[in-house]
Parts: sequence; C-alpha cells; structure tokens
Amino acid sequence: MSTSNETQAIHAVINAYGKALNTADSQTIIDLYSSDGLFFPNGYRTIDKQHLISKAGTFLKNEKFSINFQVKDVVVQGEFAFVQSTSTTTTRNLKEQKEVTKTSRDLLVLRREQGIWKIYRYMFNAVK
Repeated sequence: MSTSNETQAIHAVINAYGKALNTADSQTIIDLYSSDGLFFPNGYRTIDKQHLISKAGTFLKNEKFSINFQVKDVVVQGEFAFVQSTSTTTTRNLKEQKEVTKTSRDLLVLRREQGIWKIYRYMFNAVK
C-alpha cells in the first residue's frame, strides 16, 4: 500500500472512530481497537480492550457524546502509524442535562493487523 493509500486508510479509521463515538456504536468502537489495544483517557486509569467493552457501553448510554477530530499529522513507520490530532468534544449528561465542551490533544498509535489498521494506543489530554 502506498503512503498516500495508507494515510487515507488511517484517516478512515479515525473518522470511523469518531462516527462510532457520536452514534454510541460501542461494538464498532471495540472493533476498531487491536486485540491488545489500550485507551488512556485523561484523568482516568488505563482501559484495555476487554474493559473497554463495558466502559464504552455504560458511558455512551448515560451521555450524549459528540467528537470532532482534526488530524494534524500522520507518520507511518512500518506496521505502526502515529497520528497527532486535536479534538473538540461535547458531552451532555442525559440525567442532569448538563453539557460540557472540551478541546484536547490526541495521540493515536495504530498498528496494521492482517492488512487492516487498528487502534493500538489512544491517549488524550485536555487543553485549556
């Protein structure tokens, strides 16, 4: 796959991840992670793929979530890709109807598994 095709495929993964989060599609979220993928949410403990299954479903059931990724840079190095982005997220607690909007810096490491890019590590931190 050429670098241009790889970059397009990586962008497609990031876009699919954002869409899955926005539509509360927890199965797609999980499917986008590698078998040993890890999520490092800002201010919380590391979540492995097994626990992501329960955490994503519970969080998305209780919150209306909207995220917009703006990819800044993609570097492909062999079977790994490093994606730097910023994102704007808005969450609304459905019970309390409280809305919060945040901007974060994101680092996603993707790994190619059987020819398909998967999220291997995802970390973000809030920007003030």
